Amino acid sequence: MVEMAIVLTIGSILIGFAMPRLQDTLSQRDVSGTRDGVMLLAARARARAMEQAQTVEFHLNEDHGIAAVLQAGDTIEALRFGAELGVAVRSEAGNLVMCYTARGYATEPCSTDLAGAAEVVFHRGSNTASLEVWQLGQLRKL
Repeated sequence: MVEMAIVLTIGSILIGFAMPRLQDTLSQRDVSGTRDGVMLLAARARARAMEQAQTVEFHLNEDHGIAAVLQAGDTIEALRFGAELGVAVRSEAGNLVMCYTARGYATEPCSTDLAGAAEVVFHRGSNTASLEVWQLGQLRKL
């Protein structure tokens, strides 16, 4: 019994040291995964626009923590990272809208007017992941 109590005590001490690092690692994974998921949705919106020769919209709503692909007013795909993962987003351009045309470019008049690149930062606690949104709808990891 004494040996069992010693093993349990040592195990709980080790778990106590490991848990904060594990939680931080999981949080960083969620933040990076959200950034990658948003980039994937934008790429899918662009591909869908080119495949179907129709305008497809990509929305990144920082107020509600949602990224969505819309076609003719209908939501095709959505990623609700704010509610599901607790990840927040901050963008220099505010809520982003990119309307991809059949040629694969996000153009005016419905796209967010970007003068150069706009940085989008995903964060939860001290963990962050960033991407850049360029004119015409290109996205790049930072």
